[in-house]
Amino acid sequence: MQTSEIINQKLNLKIIKSPGLREQNFGKFNNTSIIKEEFDASDHSKVPPDGESFLKMKQRVLTYIKTKLPRNKDKVLIVTHDGCFRAILSDALNLDLDSPECATTALTIGLFDLKNKDIKFIDKFNLS
Repeated sequence: MQTSEIINQKLNLKIIKSPGLREQNFGKFNNTSIIKEEFDASDHSKVPPDGESFLKMKQRVLTYIKTKLPRNKDKVLIVTHDGCFRAILSDALNLDLDSPECATTALTIGLFDLKNKDIKFIDKFNLS
């Protein structure tokens, strides 16, 4: 929520917090640095202990996008993590799950017309 609050200082939008847009639950690996050594994330169906697979997270995110996202607005700002971002883009553009390039320490700003499958990247900032 910190990022959305910073962005919202300029936009003054209504912030809707939703579990549907949370990053993948890595279970016992949440908030640890050992996940890369202990868990093979390249298998998108693999479930970390006490967590959820990437495919389950993708299903959750897309269900929210397709059923709960406000439809009465021309523009909606979504602030989320790289896994959710990859899930949305891969579905919208029929890409492989690993195709959308999303750095974990980057801010990507773009205009996404998911209905017409049109994406214009405005800027990408590497924050690391």
